[in-house]
Amino acid sequence: MTVQRIPPPQGARAVLASCLLFRDLGEDALQQLAETVGWLLVPGGEVLIRRGDAGHTMYVVVSGRLHVFVDRRGGAAGAGDVVREVGRGENIGEMALLTGEPSSATVRAVRDTQLISLSREHFDKLLERNPQAMIRLARMLARWLQQSLERSIDRGAAPATIAALPLSRDVALPDFVARLVEVIPVSDGSVLRLTAERVDSCLGPGASQAGERDPAYAEATQWLNGQEREHGLVIYEASADSARWARRSVRQADRVLAVAMGDGVPQDSQIEPSFFDAIADRGTSSVDLVLLHTDGNLRPQSTSAWLSLFPFASHHHLRLTSRADFERLARGLAGRAVGVVLGGGAARAYGHIGVLRALEESGVPIDHVGGTSAGALIAAQYAYGYTCDEIVELNRHGLATRLLLKELTIPLVALLNSKQVKRNLELSFGDARIEDLWLPFFCVSTNLTRAEQMVHRDGSIARWVRASLSIPGVLPPVLSLTGDLLVDGAVLNNVPVDVMRSHVTGATIAVDVSPTAHLAFGQQHRETIPSWRHMLRDIRQLKKARPPTLLSILHRTMLLASETQRVRARSDADLYLRPPLDQFDMFDWRALEQIAAVAHDHAMREIARWKAGVVQ
Repeated sequence: MTVQRIPPPQGARAVLASCLLFRDLGEDALQQLAETVGWLLVPGGEVLIRRGDAGHTMYVVVSGRLHVFVDRRGGAAGAGDVVREVGRGENIGEMALLTGEPSSATVRAVRDTQLISLSREHFDKLLERNPQAMIRLARMLARWLQQSLERSIDRGAAPATIAALPLSRDVALPDFVARLVEVIPVSDGSVLRLTAERVDSCLGPGASQAGERDPAYAEATQWLNGQEREHGLVIYEASADSARWARRSVRQADRVLAVAMGDGVPQDSQIEPSFFDAIADRGTSSVDLVLLHTDGNLRPQSTSAWLSLFPFASHHHLRLTSRADFERLARGLAGRAVGVVLGGGAARAYGHIGVLRALEESGVPIDHVGGTSAGALIAAQYAYGYTCDEIVELNRHGLATRLLLKELTIPLVALLNSKQVKRNLELSFGDARIEDLWLPFFCVSTNLTRAEQMVHRDGSIARWVRASLSIPGVLPPVLSLTGDLLVDGAVLNNVPVDVMRSHVTGATIAVDVSPTAHLAFGQQHRETIPSWRHMLRDIRQLKKARPPTLLSILHRTMLLASETQRVRARSDADLYLRPPLDQFDMFDWRALEQIAAVAHDHAMREIARWKAGVVQ
């Protein structure tokens, strides 16, 4: 199937008025626009715009979803990095309409997508007939274009349609959908649950089974698109008994949920083959794996085997006994997830414990957590399921308190060896893997071999957290699976807000515990810091001077490269917390309770202001 021109829907002017871009144009302008614009249907998987195409048309999504790709590897059209999602009511091609410049990206339909098209030629004609309205439209387009240039990755609006498909034959899909409908937040309209039987009851027997060449298919498409406009969210409930309805559900969906019982290893006899037929033409960026667990006391252990079945965009573990797990999935689907990012800062990272406690006490859900360096350690412990009190005990008697005293070694690769660090991490996490955690988690390390950031979303928790906190020169690098040298993630990205925002749609809370004051030497009028022999002659002079230590110099040097990224993180986060911790030394491991308490009190005040809308 290719891009098709279709007749205007009934109430075309009302459809235009429902679009944010057109709603303020006035009745006369809307009528002129309705008589001018074109109406298109782009089948899922089809390319609407190719990079380099002559620019002359803007498109507005009536129903469906588009992906904007930037090909940085010279691959096929639509095979690059997704830099934007365009959902219902949003527009694409503003640059083409205003400037006529060729397209700089490729645009492909994620699912069957109905569009309004407005060419530059028709825009100019409308400008002549109704200049005031079109000038307002042009100004709005210019503002949107500027905003799009200032933002990085835009995951677009929350999905308008979701398809739930059984991946394993033993899953009770109707029960799953019913529980999801109970908790999913929808700000505009109700949630409509569609099954093949319901479609047939509304449109006539066999309507849900109509093939693409059947005239009833187009009729059903128009009806389904109308349901999307009338409801805040439509959930298509597929069935293994109806392959055509499953394919139709996928073609209509912004997001696809592959639902399976995840208590054990996937068996060929239990996998539903119709699932793979239904998603054969689907892009991988919007298919999520949902694993249901009957026993919430047993940690998932076979996630990697499930993930090997298909290149899922993400995965979710849901305990059937936990309403909170369903609520977490629902917030993610509705674009209201809360991701918490914990930055590095050595002993000051104990402040993260206080912040996490403050978030819990303030009723702020934590749906995803990630971090760098010591922040990665606290985030991993929280994602693993330790309470804030348990995290305090783990760190009081674990990694930090014995590190400097027992880990000194001959400084061939680093000042300290990592045996004790490795032992303590294994004590905290055992052989658990990131993908088996109930709470989604990531950590960041720096690949010295390739000079690039590494984001760890699967594999050994202990190994990748150790890589994330291995300060260069202090702890030895950790080897990647390909033999590259990995060190502390703070070298390139100390507060990885960008990593969280690229994967989570919703609010991002960032916690920065790095020092606000730079290293300095207290004595004036010296060209160099005096030697330790000179300062030891006068202990009072040593106390007054407070010279920087070797570890603090190494740590500060490591953070310099990520300073620009930290500034950007502050502007990108929805809530940026920087507790006043400068009175604590970077390696003051014994001040755990004091650091956590100061951060807790600061976070409680800032969270209250944020929830009240005082801060952004």
